[in-house]
Amino acid sequence: MKRKSRFRIIILVLILGGALLYTVVAIVNAFKDLSKSSEEDLPASYKITPEDSSLFNCQYWTQLRADEIVNSKVRYPISFLFFGNDYELITYRMDLEEDIQLGQLIEMENKYVTSTARHTYNNITHNKFFNFCYLAGGSKPVSKLFMTLYGDSIVTTRKNDSLVSYHLICKNFSIRYAEDAPKDIFFVGVEGFLDITKLVPLNISLLKRGKALYLLLMAPHTSRGNVPADLLDKIIG
Repeated sequence: MKRKSRFRIIILVLILGGALLYTVVAIVNAFKDLSKSSEEDLPASYKITPEDSSLFNCQYWTQLRADEIVNSKVRYPISFLFFGNDYELITYRMDLEEDIQLGQLIEMENKYVTSTARHTYNNITHNKFFNFCYLAGGSKPVSKLFMTLYGDSIVTTRKNDSLVSYHLICKNFSIRYAEDAPKDIFFVGVEGFLDITKLVPLNISLLKRGKALYLLLMAPHTSRGNVPADLLDKIIG
């Protein structure tokens, strides 16, 4: 009996020691990732870039103004813009390995997801009812784009070789570049009362110009607002 008790104690100590070691390593790696992420940052800017302006029809340029342009050493800027007084826009560029049609590039799935565990994300919250998160680290040209959408009333508002657009009442959506890859972009409503995730009326467009692919998002400026399903399609140049 004593031998069995000692054996059980040894096994328990090994299990607890392994769990403690795993936790310590995870914490150390998280701090390393955070340090690396901060080293990748460049100062923000507050002026709309010519590239961002070119994404929209010139008749709407007077309604655009910059909130913040998030700059990085290792990926393209992420632009947070205002459209008039009622809407917010987010734009982000990705490069493609080849100039292919969107139908060959995008795999879309209606699925609830979370950010990828054991990876560090930069989290941007501007209006306090949704979070835009992007993976720490650099970006590379992509050959495939896996997108998940989760929410209510999902409709495709535009679909051709160079533009695909969706409208939904969004709980979350994500983008990754291989089936087993970590999510690079993760958008989610903030958690409110009783940890219920807020739903966000959202227009999502993927616009291809040559070997450049642009992600464009449009959401209301306030949590009580709405966004017309076809508004983003109308203003894209």
